[in-house]
Amino acid sequence: MATAGEEMVDGEGAPVPGEGAPVEGVEGGEQQVGEAEAAAAAAEAAEEEIPSQAEVAKISRMQSIDPQDLPMTYSTNSEEEKLVLEYVENFRRQFVQLYPERKELLLCPRNECGVEKFICTSIRPTQLEYNELYDLQACATFVAEHIQYEALADPVVLPMYVPSPTSVLQWQIGDCIDKSIVLASLLIGVGYDAYVVIGYADQTTCLADETKSELPAANANGKGMRNGSVREGGGGDE
Repeated sequence: MATAGEEMVDGEGAPVPGEGAPVEGVEGGEQQVGEAEAAAAAAEAAEEEIPSQAEVAKISRMQSIDPQDLPMTYSTNSEEEKLVLEYVENFRRQFVQLYPERKELLLCPRNECGVEKFICTSIRPTQLEYNELYDLQACATFVAEHIQYEALADPVVLPMYVPSPTSVLQWQIGDCIDKSIVLASLLIGVGYDAYVVIGYADQTTCLADETKSELPAANANGKGMRNGSVREGGGGDE
């Protein structure tokens, strides 16, 4: 066994590289490793630009829209909006610097026209002519039943696009953020102090899985549960 300062040799007397011994080609190896890391970083950056599966359906709906049928504010930003975007970007940089381990904030997604908009401007206080929607529970039920729920492909990744409440109501389909913005817009329009909060929930909630939920009670029309049985096609207890 070689001691410190001694040089190890093989059976033919040739030196064997060991700890502290120079190894030929190390510089070239470091260069290859550096190139591999750069390629991996470039691939990761490219993946961030590729929309997830959940965004594909939304993008196809947006492509069916003619921007000329929408107000000019959908496809352009005013000088005030551009200034707001600059302030928001400055805030985002400071947030990332102070909290590098925190999840990215949903601040300036693109709308259905592909234009970056400050997320707060997507909420449009709206007061409809239907008095039934002035009630909190009735309004929430309307949004839940009228707009089909579309689960995110990756529940921990923020969406690249957030369309306006008008488009979501026309499509009658949207993810959790889309539906929340519609509900907040309707509630704020009739005087509620409503907010959209982005957080986490269990898988059953995120996938709208109702397989283990209790069946609803019978309503005034006799639909649903009656005497503990479900009425389907004339079956069940009468």
